[in-house]
Amino acid sequence: MDSPTRGPEPLPYPGGDAAVGGSPGVTCWGPARWIAIVTALAGAACLVWCALDRDPENRLVAAVLAACGVIVTVLLVRIRVRLRLVPGGIVVTGPVRSTEVPYAHIVTIATPTRGRFGRRAVVLELEVHAPGTDPADDQLILFGRFDLDADPAAVGRELRRRWAAETRP
Repeated sequence: MDSPTRGPEPLPYPGGDAAVGGSPGVTCWGPARWIAIVTALAGAACLVWCALDRDPENRLVAAVLAACGVIVTVLLVRIRVRLRLVPGGIVVTGPVRSTEVPYAHIVTIATPTRGRFGRRAVVLELEVHAPGTDPADDQLILFGRFDLDADPAAVGRELRRRWAAETRP
């Protein structure tokens, strides 16, 4: 089990963290690379199964599983950097698009611990409100350990530190 004191770990990406030669002040987190590798290997194994099996029902199942493996791998590669802290705000990447959220639009940053099915987990919650819109239209963006490949509480502390520094007059 991972240590709960593990801090946020920046991920290298083109133009990313200053530690890997990119722009200074940029920190990012995303799903672990090994997950995309495992799904790609599972998809490839299902393709081999589809090619070798003579039973049409088994080939159909193998083809569907291979397609699912390819789709999940593409999505994981697309959201390689799920949350990125940039000067003036954050960038949240989803399966289809990336959204930049200025620090001024962030209402609250919380890292509650919740229990479910006998397990406890920390979640990073960002409440976002765009000025000029109805408060009922606020967005709640959630990040778990899978999304960040780091302790959400540590990422929340880093985000709160940057948020306070940017929004302080």
